Amino acid sequence: MAKGMYIGISGVARKVKKAYIGVDGIARKIKKVYVGVGGVARLAWSGAVPAGQVIFTSSQVWTVPEGVSKIDIFCVGGGGGGYPGGSSDGNTAGGSGGGGGYTNTVLNAGVTPNSSIAVTVGAGSAANAISDAGTSSFGGLCTAAGAVHPNQHLTVFWAPYGGNGGSGGAECLYGNGGGNGGSNGSNGANSDGTHGAGQGHTTRAFLEAGNTLYSGGGGSGEAYYEWNGSLDYGYGAGVGGAGGGTSGGSASYSITPAANATPNTGGGAGGGGIYNYRYTGGSGNGTKSSSAGAGGSGIVIVRWAEQ
Repeated sequence: MAKGMYIGISGVARKVKKAYIGVDGIARKIKKVYVGVGGVARLAWSGAVPAGQVIFTSSQVWTVPEGVSKIDIFCVGGGGGGYPGGSSDGNTAGGSGGGGGYTNTVLNAGVTPNSSIAVTVGAGSAANAISDAGTSSFGGLCTAAGAVHPNQHLTVFWAPYGGNGGSGGAECLYGNGGGNGGSNGSNGANSDGTHGAGQGHTTRAFLEAGNTLYSGGGGSGEAYYEWNGSLDYGYGAGVGGAGGGTSGGSASYSITPAANATPNTGGGAGGGGIYNYRYTGGSGNGTKSSSAGAGGSGIVIVRWAEQ
């Protein structure tokens, strides 16, 4: 079988990269050329496969296009749900934000044309979840874990750590205030160092500076504490990180739940807000709170150059 097709130009043989034929006055690209050998048609030359890209927003089985043998893969795991706020004896803290899903890029991976590959898109974890978000994968070639759920702080009442992930979720700590979700692989914000940890490198598609940003961490919920009708302390909700993360909820003057993170971004959701009021003698004591949000699902993107 001929490996290439050549044409003579000024006495020099040059390889044909693209060939066209006129059909009804319209030039159409010739994809394959056959020649008769012993009365049997045999493939003599096959034209280039054009560049392409497929975006997977749900799990499925994908068939590799004919002629495609090298691809780039980008996977984002599911984002983490936020955590509820809580209070005890005046120690009031808003809920921490969920982390964004981890990301992974594999460049120039070898595949077999016309083969079938299982694609899994990880689910985001629910609000207040005690389990990690779902893993995204493309066959055995690329895997990205989902965000790790927030953990309860061990030394301070109602102060959960932010969730770990591609970008960390913000922690909300009594006395230190809340924080914003991480973005582009950074940690979530908080002053005591127990924020959610980010993966430490870019979460942009295919590691490219100008490409789409994924996996933002969730912001912490707001927290206010009122004593005998006077505000003792309080701080507002943290902002979600760019790339799909959402801000924390509020509960002071209006009950506003944290929004769910954007689907197919791997974003982390904001934590729930809390408002705690106490009066001398126990008259009119109470707590108002808003719910945390659910994490965003992941995504898988495959692309290939002309080949």
